[in-house]
This record gives sequence, C-alpha cells and structure tokens, in this order.
Amino acid sequence: MRQQHLSESEKELLTAIGRYPHISFKELIDYTNYKRLSSIVKKVKEFRERNILWGPVYTLDYGKLCRNPLHSLMCIIEFNKDYETVIEYLKLIKPLIWVYRVLSSHKEV
Repeated sequence: MRQQHLSESEKELLTAIGRYPHISFKELIDYTNYKRLSSIVKKVKEFRERNILWGPVYTLDYGKLCRNPLHSLMCIIEFNKDYETVIEYLKLIKPLIWVYRVLSSHKEV
C-alpha cells in the first residue's frame, strides 16, 4: 500500500471541501491558502485520480421505492494482506456499496 502524504495546504483544501461540500471552487479560495482558481481545480482533479476525493454521493430512501423491507449490513473485516489484494476479494461481493479503510488498534493491519 502506497503512503499518500499531503501538504498542509492540501489538508486545508480537503478540510474546506469536507466542511462545505457544495461550495464552488471560486469560494474555496477564501477558505484556503491557494491564490488561483486553476490551482484548486488542478488539486481537486489530482485528489480524484488518487481516490482521495470522490462524489457526489446520494442516499436513497428504499422504503419509497418498494414495499419489501431492505436492510443494510455493515461488516468490519481485518486482513493481513495488502489493500489491493483485499479489494480484489471484496469486488467479488456484487451488492457491495462502500469500502472504508480503517486502522486497527489491536493489531498491525
């Protein structure tokens, strides 16, 4: 797994996007140290390519789509394999929606 180190200005940009998800790129200049709009657009594109930033994401109310109850299942799975291998295994689960990377507190993962 490749470490993804971020500069302070990149962290600041991601924090601003997280706090104000519907803000325009032009307005992000006021919340960050970036001076040019083109720099922010370039950074956001880079974040998307590195899978740090993605979206927009919409949540559906399945109760309005059908009468049968639908349930979500959340699992926490720990592996000693590298991230890319685990993702390949998880892709075999067809209805998989989200995968979050989590650091384990009781063993090195």
